[in-house]
Amino acid sequence: MKDFIQQTIELLKLKVKNNLEEIKENQLQIKEILNRPTSAERTRLFDERYNTNKRLLSENNDFINVQLTLVKFFEKYKNTPLMDECCENINFSDEEEVFQHTIEGKLEYNRTHPFFSNRGFINKLMDHYIKNEDYEKCEKLSRFLKN
Repeated sequence: MKDFIQQTIELLKLKVKNNLEEIKENQLQIKEILNRPTSAERTRLFDERYNTNKRLLSENNDFINVQLTLVKFFEKYKNTPLMDECCENINFSDEEEVFQHTIEGKLEYNRTHPFFSNRGFINKLMDHYIKNEDYEKCEKLSRFLKN
């Protein structure tokens, strides 16, 4: 269980980092948008980026709170038999293993997926679903890409 908790903490850190990168990109786009003449389109684009950043900051707040809770739990129980219990280990840093777990349905592809914002991973996943004619999964991936 120790490894699982540590991997979960690392995954949460990675998600926070990815969200921060997306926030930075959105900030650059917001600066560009604000240089445009005032229009309904400008307002719409600004609101989209602003709301996305607001959502990402809220997610980061939740991810950080979960990290803190896990760290406290880990510190409290690290030398107890509870931590010696085993759970399935997924190495979130091994892209191929995560890919296998994803296509097998053991790991759902959603906003908490370790490679959620990795375009290469998404393309590989889409190629797999196309080859296997799993068009429902292709459609689901396409919806994630649009948001």
